[in-house]
Amino acid sequence: MICPVPEEQQPLNEYRALKDAFFYRWAALDVGQFRQMLVTWWLVLWLIASSLALTSVSPLKQPGLFWCVGCISATIVLLLPVLVMLSGWYHVQHRLAAPAIVYEESGWYDGQTWQKTPTEFTQDQLVLNYEVTPIVRKLQFTLLTLGVLVAVHVGIWLGVLR
Repeated sequence: MICPVPEEQQPLNEYRALKDAFFYRWAALDVGQFRQMLVTWWLVLWLIASSLALTSVSPLKQPGLFWCVGCISATIVLLLPVLVMLSGWYHVQHRLAAPAIVYEESGWYDGQTWQKTPTEFTQDQLVLNYEVTPIVRKLQFTLLTLGVLVAVHVGIWLGVLR
């Protein structure tokens, strides 16, 4: 049976497009490269946030508060692209895991559903289990780690203010 789903809406093609997209492909990097990229971006964001913090916090009078403001700001800003990446990879994960494909032929008003063949479903499951799920787990762990970092720095900040 020929698949009636448009090429760009087929889950395997959505996966390939996401993996090749400039922003989303960062999540497909190996753990070391991904961590290095995050740390680099965090340092750049910290420099920007710290330069902005100079307007309200003196690093000489309140070094702990200055450090915390920069760390919290940089980490929160870094959380946003990680959330966007996770959202895109969740979408592909859901599409690959589903036994049927919901698609639109020409617009939102003519949605159709097509049952995947056993071969296509098996292929999607393999890509899901060996490619997409590890990326989603890495992004979830990153999100959790960044959340913990924000909480720790907020706790330090509150301790510095006492």
